[in-house]
Amino acid sequence: MFDIPHRIRFLKTHNGDASLEQDCLLTSTMNRQWQKFFDNLLIASYHYRKKNKAKNPDISFQKDVIDVSDDDVIEQRIALINYYLSDYLFKEDFDECYITKCYSSGSFDDFYFVAKVNGFSFPLHLGNKKYRKIFHSKIIQTSP
Repeated sequence: MFDIPHRIRFLKTHNGDASLEQDCLLTSTMNRQWQKFFDNLLIASYHYRKKNKAKNPDISFQKDVIDVSDDDVIEQRIALINYYLSDYLFKEDFDECYITKCYSSGSFDDFYFVAKVNGFSFPLHLGNKKYRKIFHSKIIQTSP
């Protein structure tokens, strides 16, 4: 079964501490894979909202969300992804599906997926097999 991580970690590169690049969660294969999923979700959400006309966009979650210093811009970009997840990708499956920050420090931002079904919200990695399978089947389609 496809694992949905309890958190996806991104390094805040503006802090300049190169030793943090050795963080075991940050460098894990699964985390790197999910960072790419976040990139793909951001790109897909831009295409869905027709905000990006380029065929090969230079968009990444790291560069365009984590490394941005304007909190309003960060909120808007995360909201764009969440809109895409809830109103397009999982519209028929969940009441809502979104990413949320679960941890933030001066060095890292960690995110996880939340689903809402029948008025009940839960971290998707803790959801039952049915919901994880739905998530897996659709999230993989957004990846190249």
